[in-house]
Amino acid sequence: MGLTRLSLKRPVSTLLLILALVVFGFSSLAGLRLELMPDMDMPIMMVMTVYPGADPESVETLVSSEIEGQVASLSGVDSVMSYSQENMSMVILQYDYSVDTNDAYLDLRAALDITASSLPEDCQEPMVIQMDINSMPSVMYSVSTTDGSDAFSYVNDTIVPELEAISTVADVEISGGQENYIRVLLDENALNQYGLSMNQVSQYIAATDFTIPLGSLEQGSQTISAISTSENQTVQELQRIPLFTSTGSLVQLSDVS
Repeated sequence: MGLTRLSLKRPVSTLLLILALVVFGFSSLAGLRLELMPDMDMPIMMVMTVYPGADPESVETLVSSEIEGQVASLSGVDSVMSYSQENMSMVILQYDYSVDTNDAYLDLRAALDITASSLPEDCQEPMVIQMDINSMPSVMYSVSTTDGSDAFSYVNDTIVPELEAISTVADVEISGGQENYIRVLLDENALNQYGLSMNQVSQYIAATDFTIPLGSLEQGSQTISAISTSENQTVQELQRIPLFTSTGSLVQLSDVS
């Protein structure tokens, strides 16, 4: 009642106070920091173990069960799930949100070191993967073409360098797509005629695709590294690759392909 009576006696002061609260509220809202992907500490860890040549049943019995039994009693573990497939075991640990993930990682690593003696000899060392939302991509683009052009090369040669040039971009990765390549089909009769083998032809092709450092050049106060490169990017360039037969004769790749 006292606050109501005071407000009625001083309406101007009350109105100014309300306006001040509204102004400060909007100014504080405008200054709030907004992030599409804020930093998050996810209490999830995965233990991946590779057991080459093992079937899913053996992986479950000899690897997954052993690891589950050792890590389930760790402090802060809320639940444990395992997935066993051919050649690989995956154990997923869900921790309480109050757990320090750094301490949990050290405890998990110590438990796995103890479990290592119980795993099969052919089993590789368990690898701990900590879920980190900051390592996930912030933006993903999908690129496709309708005219049959080489979308992979365009993305790799044009779009990726432009994105990497942005100062706030840490890394750019390409997933999917198919890079164009040239397939060389050799004529077996021609190879026998010239006394060449498939390995010899492969070595000649590889010898024409190289990058060799030539050293450094001084240009005023700058030091410029120089390299010599050779690449075969067209069918015509491949066809002109010289091949030497067992008799020392010179032929071209087009003669045997």
